[in-house]
Amino acid sequence: MQQKNNNHSAKKTADKYASGVKSQKSKYLKTILKRSKVRNTNNLFYRGLVPKFFISWLIALFTVALMAGLAFGQGNFTQSGVGAVTNTGTLVIKGTAAFGAQTTVGGTVDYAKAGPSQSIADVDYNNLTLSGGAGSLKAFPNADVAIAGNLTLSGGVVKADVNARPGTSAVINYNGGTQAVAAIDYQGLTFSAAGTKTFAAGVTKIAGSFTLTAGTADATANATTLEFDGTGAQTLAAINYDNLSITGTRAATPAITLASGIIGIKSAFTVSPINPVTYVTTGNAVNYNGTLAQTITAFNYNDLTTSATRGTNNITLASSGTIGVFGAFNPTATFAGGGYVVTGSTINYNGLTGQSIIGGATFPLYENLTISGSGTKAASGAIALNAAGVLNNSVTFNMGTSSLTFTAAPSNSGTVQFAGLDNGRAVGSAAGIVEYNGAIAQNVLAGTYFHLMFTNGSALAQKTIAGAVTAANNLTVNATGFLTVSGTGAVQINNDLINTGAITNAGTVTVGL
Repeated sequence: MQQKNNNHSAKKTADKYASGVKSQKSKYLKTILKRSKVRNTNNLFYRGLVPKFFISWLIALFTVALMAGLAFGQGNFTQSGVGAVTNTGTLVIKGTAAFGAQTTVGGTVDYAKAGPSQSIADVDYNNLTLSGGAGSLKAFPNADVAIAGNLTLSGGVVKADVNARPGTSAVINYNGGTQAVAAIDYQGLTFSAAGTKTFAAGVTKIAGSFTLTAGTADATANATTLEFDGTGAQTLAAINYDNLSITGTRAATPAITLASGIIGIKSAFTVSPINPVTYVTTGNAVNYNGTLAQTITAFNYNDLTTSATRGTNNITLASSGTIGVFGAFNPTATFAGGGYVVTGSTINYNGLTGQSIIGGATFPLYENLTISGSGTKAASGAIALNAAGVLNNSVTFNMGTSSLTFTAAPSNSGTVQFAGLDNGRAVGSAAGIVEYNGAIAQNVLAGTYFHLMFTNGSALAQKTIAGAVTAANNLTVNATGFLTVSGTGAVQINNDLINTGAITNAGTVTVGL
């Protein structure tokens, strides 16, 4: 009787765990129970050698394990040979997917597996949905995947990632018309068909290249941050960004290329890669074009532009570092109460040909100004530096008739030219040339020069020294130069006086120490 009760208890326990199992699973369970009954009379469990309650526990545990195995083995979509699926609705896949020889799937395919990881099959999709609940991770294949419709994250999916990103050759190609671009982590991203591709809100990361071969990219409508975070070389498409960020742990000094064209920055431009990189900016212009307050990042630009109507908002130059300009600086933004704020950085005009050094009302004040590279750089208007700002010139800097204002001692290893009546300055006493080259009469400012030069004068366009002037090195009057030292003039030349023009002296000229 006791053995019978045990048999009944075992069956009752198993039936309890099997109650939610479908008919296919119940067949397996019944087989187990049947075999268990047959062996009861000879089973050691019933001879007192093993605790009698253990059989109930063992059958229950085995049943649960069987159910789990059956459940986790389901949900796979497998297709092979000439098999093909015509989908105009929604195909939900909760396991793995293999489409065989089929290369394109219509309708909507929803990868809906719950859990940490689900692989996305290597085919082209119309609409692709990634769901599965909070914490789900979807992994793209190491291949090109085209999406003609929309890529949608739903149901709490926290991340969709390109498999083994970065370092793969996977590219997601949006090749439909008007499309929404999901905020996921891409390896490569391509837009290859007409229509507007609108980035979703949030952060979209790209570890490879961003290529725009057709259509229009909209990264500002939803205040998207596009972060280029690869480990090697990357190309940034010339589009209008809201927030643009360059990050990533880089190796072997890779090239980061800003594509030819205009890269617009509506909000912020952040440059913070780990390890050195080389920036390629040929043919590129960066335009800070927001209407709110913006900060110009310390970066070596090709062309740099500020634009838009700012009202009372300011455009602030980086608080430190160097803002390099290889091509043109075009500060065209307009203000009504706002303006440019300089706070410690240096603007370096570093092109290899002539450049316009922007001044006057267009850009009224520099913190630090460096003029380097090669070629002649010409001021577009009055140039003024903050009280602590430093002027550093190593090329030919032509002020024309505009004024140059500075307080701190400048550094000049090139030539600074003045052509106005009274706009000359003693720029650098330890090196460099200051040249008075106006075609009009000019007054020479008293002070200490290193090498003082006079050109482009005439009998009616004399260069006149009426105060105390020191040339720490040479004083040169070229063939076209006409120099007059008035009765109040006193000239000290520490090295040589070189004259191939005309000098009229009514004051004192001392050559040598």
